[in-house]
Amino acid sequence: MERYIDVEARFMLADEMITRGEIADAKAILIRIIEDEPDFGRAHNHIGWIYWTKLGDFEKAAMHLDLAVKFSPEYPGGYHNCCWVAYEMGDFAKVFEVAEKGLNVKGVNKANFFRVMAYAMEMNGELKAAIRLIEKAISVTTDNEMMDVFNKDIKRMTSKIGTFRRFFSYLTF
Repeated sequence: MERYIDVEARFMLADEMITRGEIADAKAILIRIIEDEPDFGRAHNHIGWIYWTKLGDFEKAAMHLDLAVKFSPEYPGGYHNCCWVAYEMGDFAKVFEVAEKGLNVKGVNKANFFRVMAYAMEMNGELKAAIRLIEKAISVTTDNEMMDVFNKDIKRMTSKIGTFRRFFSYLTF
């Protein structure tokens, strides 16, 4: 029990350090936590986030985020970060796999999952399906700024549909 409290205290310190921008020191603490407790999923999430957003190492980020989801299946952050890294790596099947699991976790931002799935569909050229997912995101958000983002997403996707129609109309004889 005492060791767990120590790990939690170090984790909270690392989390605060990330907020203050002390990324290198936070990363060092998180790595020590994982050395002591390899199955501490939230530490894997934070390290994955650091590799992704600060170091641009997508492979290490994906590895740690997979472990975050595995070891802390009740922690929403791991699913969100894992989805976005998978999206940025072009692994759209994984986006859907993780998002579908994450949608069932208490406290998740469902709109964020619908958004990343919509972006994956958009990249696959499935624009109507992508728009439907953005509409789902709109239905579950209360954030006005995100509503603006979602409406811009729909406008962009709708514009692409029109562009494709015009392009293909030139190809018909």
